[in-house]
Amino acid sequence: MYLQSIILTVLAIVSSMSNIDCFPAGNERWRHPCGSSTLRPPLPPQSEIISDLIVRLREADDIATNLRIKYANERIVVQAIRRRLDQLHLDGFKAEYVPEKNASLVFKNVTVTYLESYAQLSTAAVFLEQIKNNENVHDHGAFSADIIDIENKLYDVLCHVQMAIVQSDAVIEKYQSRDIMSNQSPITDRRYRYSCDYIIIKDIVLTFKSLLVSYEAMKANM
Repeated sequence: MYLQSIILTVLAIVSSMSNIDCFPAGNERWRHPCGSSTLRPPLPPQSEIISDLIVRLREADDIATNLRIKYANERIVVQAIRRRLDQLHLDGFKAEYVPEKNASLVFKNVTVTYLESYAQLSTAAVFLEQIKNNENVHDHGAFSADIIDIENKLYDVLCHVQMAIVQSDAVIEKYQSRDIMSNQSPITDRRYRYSCDYIIIKDIVLTFKSLLVSYEAMKANM
């Protein structure tokens, strides 16, 4: 009964996960992932960009997966709660794994794939900011080094996607903003905060894995 009570309490809290505390501010780094300067030709050929992108996606996936395991082992220790959280998403960030059988769809319009990838990674960057902020403000930076590693790798991946977009003569018409994440009320409940952070890192892992499948399929057909 006690375990069931804990599960029901946590799930009741996370059922309204649209409110986040201590919202980050400052420059929106995902607008310029390669740095402040504008990318200009000549750039590496598309095949080289995609090959390098795949390497970085694998590295990002490994780092993010390891952090997800840390969250599971140290902060969401009840397996039944983790299983339920694995089915949830925060408002504004719903990552889905793309099966290999659907990866061939990326060839119909490669440029659209690049632009959609940029939007997905930018969304991940917005929510990763919140994990980083929560860690520093509430949890004494226990996982900060891991989060910074993911952040650096995410922007490395995003820079390569931006290079692919420029190489294909496409234009990013609209960037993501922090408005995709609600920040209406404070997270004072630690279980709520840990649940939010776990869901975010889970969906960041899904984002990396999904993009990896797509770009490996793209490379195989170049």
